[in-house]
Parts: sequence; C-alpha cells; structure tokens
Amino acid sequence: MAAGPAAPLFNAPPVYTLNTQTGQTNNLHNMLSTGEFSLFGIIAAVIAIAIAIAYPFVMTNAHRAARWVVKTVSHEAIIAGFAALICVIVSTRADCWLCA
Repeated sequence: MAAGPAAPLFNAPPVYTLNTQTGQTNNLHNMLSTGEFSLFGIIAAVIAIAIAIAYPFVMTNAHRAARWVVKTVSHEAIIAGFAALICVIVSTRADCWLCA
C-alpha cells in the first residue's frame, strides 16, 4: 500500500481502487502498459536532468534578479501581486465566498 503523496494514485475511489480484503487493484499499473510506464519514466528523467542543469544557473542569478525587483518595483505592486495571487487561489474553490 502506498503512503505519502503517491497514495491517491493507488487508492482514489471511484477511479482507482484497492481492495485490501481480496487484494484486487484497479490503479495506474493496471491501466498503463510497460511501454507507457517506460515513456513516462524517460520523460521524468529528462525533466530531472534539465532541472539539475538549470539549478546552478538560477541560483547564481537569483540575487541579481531579487536586487532588480527591489530597486525597480514598488513595494505596493509586490503586495498587490501577492493579494491578487491569493484571490485567484481562493476563487478557484467551489465554496468560495468571493464567487457568490
């Protein structure tokens, strides 16, 4: 049985189910072929390599980018950007009071 962030991939009724009494499963490894699993594994490996290559470049330029933002963008605009981000995240919820 999976634990952690991958648990919904193995037990998320009604699409993915795991019957512990009978041992019957209906999840991703039942739905994908070996070739499809290999394809997604290769895609994940390529993304991981790209991140490993890009990370040093991002970290060397992060201080310069942050300094540019602090010098050129007003603090009101930064606060408004965060407030707008919060509003967008909250408005995507179905029970949001902003959506009424």
